[in-house]
Amino acid sequence: MSERQRHTPHPLIVGPTLWAVDIPTHLKWPKLLELLKRCGEVSSGGRSVTPEGRRRWAIKFSDVYHAEMALATLNGVPVPNMDPPWNLTLSHTASLANALPTEPLCAQFVKASAGIHALRQSTAQDVFRWFRSAGPLVMVRTDVDVGYPQRTCMVQYWHETHASSALHHPRDLHIVLQKMPAFVLRTFAQCSVLVLNIGRNFQSADIKEVFGKFANVQRRDYKLSLLYLV
Repeated sequence: MSERQRHTPHPLIVGPTLWAVDIPTHLKWPKLLELLKRCGEVSSGGRSVTPEGRRRWAIKFSDVYHAEMALATLNGVPVPNMDPPWNLTLSHTASLANALPTEPLCAQFVKASAGIHALRQSTAQDVFRWFRSAGPLVMVRTDVDVGYPQRTCMVQYWHETHASSALHHPRDLHIVLQKMPAFVLRTFAQCSVLVLNIGRNFQSADIKEVFGKFANVQRRDYKLSLLYLV
């Protein structure tokens, strides 16, 4: 049995076909293919319209694994060189049902020492390959600003047990990760807000005035520009 077959099944995807949702009239297959080919071999299943009048495009991947990869790494990503711009939305059903969890878990991001690290330079598809063994992934993103000096990658799992497994033993997920310099996973606090580009004149007293109307500010981390709201 292959490594992919041993993976925990995805909660939604049961076949290799996904559907692009509410496609614009100016979308052409070569443009869409330019993005989709990041997830391996893919073919067009053709355009069609739902009974409700929504335009869709069936996309056939080589197998379920690569369909999962596309849903996690390309859903919500801009299609290159589209004018006007358009972000790809994917569905796992021909009826174009929402392919996101109703109660999403907090995402996790990679924290590593300063300098060059393979996880900061990897594609979303590579990160998917390395972290998928813990469980099905909702989302994988790279080049994410989490408040540290260097941008990093981020993963989000469908189930708490899988997220916990990855959090505590990230290097055990793939042999490639074992060969990398040290890194850890950190979870975004559920009640935190990342505030970027705070001006030099912004003072501690200003926090209560600006954010206190929404919730009580429990504590602050100025180094990361994080506010913990309760």
